[in-house]
Amino acid sequence: GTIDHMKITVLGGGTAGWLAAFMISKVQPSHQITVIESSEIGIIGAGEASTGTLTDIIKASRFDYGCDETEFFKETNATPKMAITHVNWRKLGHEYIAPIDGTSELGYGTFPSFMHVIANDIPMHLASKNGYLTSKSLSPFHFDGEVLMAGNNYGYNFDGHSVGQYFKRRCQSVKVIDGKISDAIIDESGNVKSVILTSGQQVESDFFIDATGFGRVLPKKLGVKWESYAKHLPVNTAMPFILQHKEGFRIDPIIVAYAQKSGWMWMTPTQDRMGCGYVFDSHYTSREEAQKEIETLLGHEITPIKFIDCDAGRLSEVWKKNCLFIGLSSAFLEPLEATSIHGTIIQLHYFIFNYLKTDIESTCNWASVASYNKMIGELYEGFKDFISIHYASERTDTEFWRDISKPERRTERALLVLESSKHKTVLDDELNVMMGFAGNGIYNWV
Repeated sequence: GTIDHMKITVLGGGTAGWLAAFMISKVQPSHQITVIESSEIGIIGAGEASTGTLTDIIKASRFDYGCDETEFFKETNATPKMAITHVNWRKLGHEYIAPIDGTSELGYGTFPSFMHVIANDIPMHLASKNGYLTSKSLSPFHFDGEVLMAGNNYGYNFDGHSVGQYFKRRCQSVKVIDGKISDAIIDESGNVKSVILTSGQQVESDFFIDATGFGRVLPKKLGVKWESYAKHLPVNTAMPFILQHKEGFRIDPIIVAYAQKSGWMWMTPTQDRMGCGYVFDSHYTSREEAQKEIETLLGHEITPIKFIDCDAGRLSEVWKKNCLFIGLSSAFLEPLEATSIHGTIIQLHYFIFNYLKTDIESTCNWASVASYNKMIGELYEGFKDFISIHYASERTDTEFWRDISKPERRTERALLVLESSKHKTVLDDELNVMMGFAGNGIYNWV
């Protein structure tokens, strides 16, 4: 009889790699999955927050992956995330709260509650359930008897390194190889036949999922082009650092996105610390100046974990031949609006539920590959538009802000949405929305 499974090898043991192994092993358990991870290569682990897509996995909204939310909170040091406070983006001294859910109405068309708060000068975020709860310092959770209950429109803040490990512990049938990839062997039809480890070991597979982060091992080997978003999203250096919570610190379910002189700083609370970082444009400030700027702001010294060079953009194809590229390997946009783990989950969800079949022939047909690439390409383009809008600022106090506020720095859709919003609320229909896209519900806040 025919073989009704494939060998699937995941390259990289970060959040994206273990999410891939976990989701495939739960949804299509007949496939044989191997993860190649290196104990020598550090994990970027930059993702310290998620959107509701991760909540959907943990709470079994679209598929029951067998997770327990209380365990997730314990093992990843997580806190609920309900909103983002934007400080000094529009102008110095201005701030607004952007809940990560939309307003209370669902569906298409306009938003009466959103228009009501604007017309009556009520704080805008009160048009959303998350925004309302946040304003009262309440969480999304309540007890029903002994059981902790909550809706699904919230995300998590967590320790970036522990999320991948959380999923790894739940991959019972997955084989793990500790090794570094040195090369790949391509067969005559252009497919990857095997990867070679520095130990000399060869790992053959029917299908490969590259989650090697900025290493982008297989995209480079297969000659996939990188499409830079630097014209629209020029910040190119991240300086992550940690602040320990002081005694008696109250953890709010909010992330702060704090605009600075040459970029912005994130402040994300986990249970015992604040994960922070300054994302800046090195054309306007040096690493030393950036560190000094933040130290002056905070009033004390900080210890950057490292400096990460990053070029915002995406691969021109996120699926080529028998290789799928996910995580930082496939795309990178700055951490604003938590698009990285979100994009990974959306990519995997579509792939596993709609494209991954029992054999390589029906999985890797040209039509599936083409339609998937078009769809996921549009997803990342949509993130670019959404993030671009945040930078439409009235600030003129630094060279960075004078430059990034220029209309030519906006994407085409960002310009359209900004002009349209002066006259009406934005429609999902105008945003070309698919699952995982930033919908008009969250565009409204910005």
